[in-house]
Amino acid sequence: MLKIATNICFILFLVLCLLIHTSLSANHLTNFQITETQITNTSSDHSIQDVDGSKILWIGEGNEGEGLYIYDLATEITTNLYNGFEKVILGSLKNDQVGAVFKSEGDIQSIGRSGCGQGGNWTKVFDTELANVICTIEVEGLLESSKFLFLEKGNINGVYNNRIMCWTSNSGITTICDFSSNKLGLAVYNSYIFWSDDRSGDYDIWAYDFNSGLTFAFVSAPGDQFLSYCQDFQTIFGNNFVVWKDGRNCTSENPDNYDIYGKNMISGDIFIVAESDKEETNPVVYGNRVAWIEKERLVDENDYTIGWNDIIKSKDLSTGIVSEFLNSSTYKRNLLMSNDYIVWSESSLPHFDSSSFDLKGYSISFNTPFIISEAEGDQFCKYIDGNTVLWEDSRNNNIGICNIFSGVITYQ
Repeated sequence: MLKIATNICFILFLVLCLLIHTSLSANHLTNFQITETQITNTSSDHSIQDVDGSKILWIGEGNEGEGLYIYDLATEITTNLYNGFEKVILGSLKNDQVGAVFKSEGDIQSIGRSGCGQGGNWTKVFDTELANVICTIEVEGLLESSKFLFLEKGNINGVYNNRIMCWTSNSGITTICDFSSNKLGLAVYNSYIFWSDDRSGDYDIWAYDFNSGLTFAFVSAPGDQFLSYCQDFQTIFGNNFVVWKDGRNCTSENPDNYDIYGKNMISGDIFIVAESDKEETNPVVYGNRVAWIEKERLVDENDYTIGWNDIIKSKDLSTGIVSEFLNSSTYKRNLLMSNDYIVWSESSLPHFDSSSFDLKGYSISFNTPFIISEAEGDQFCKYIDGNTVLWEDSRNNNIGICNIFSGVITYQ
């Protein structure tokens, strides 16, 4: 009898633990709180260009009109850097130094005569061959380590070519690569610059070493090798390794059979992160963890796309353990990851070009999804650091016209 009673008590204890765990798991979704701040609020489109510490560099309309601005999350102060007549098409913020590419909509010589700003402390450092002008402005002190990289696209000397340029405070403009080829993306790791380059017939990953001045093929394999969405501040570098989207296993029967590969920066060894007959894309890294989106196209009897079943997965490279975080019939994009959170934009409508993107999150510690924003319009996440998320949001405007929002994730 004692043994039976003991077994019954043990079973009741297990049931109680299960009920407590279920209750906690159910409450996790509501226990995550988002403290939301609207950084801009006009009918103009706003584009996040760069983030450095607490400072956000963005192009759009502020109190001073259309131009280039910095918003400091710590002080909540907005600073107008430029609101002149020329259009800013690209901005970079590193070590409190801003670089910008200005595109003249009229006479390009007007910048050469009057400088980059209207009475400000901008300094023109370079006129490109494609009617772009590169300018810099010192915000809070100039550091020699600052580098402003940009990809100049267009027809140069009668040949279509993309060339990679770099401006530094101590050496001025340097042409990193002007080989006649198409180039996509720019990523920086210590003294290296990486990009995807099609000079061999398909896209491989090439690199430039600032220390040696050498340009070399970093990854060369069949099919295309693409860095992740660099323009959205994705992190593709972990603890001494880099990851990318790799098409070496794509075939005519399965042209979207992309996988995730990586390379150890110390040993030079190439390794597989994720490999299946589906498309793995959008890899992001934090420490030794890699996350990505595994895509499955949902079709009707005529092979017409009717939806997506996108699964978010991650792999701990130190243990080799693969986790499946979210499996739902939705289209996902803009995947980002910090030390404990994964965030992304998600559309529940069949086609990804529908205006229906919401912002979702996932807690790695609690193994629980939560909602960041389900406002009207689209929410496109652009950056995450710790528990702070930045996104572009069209809730107050027409489709494609976004303001900038920030949110702090807390667990109550």
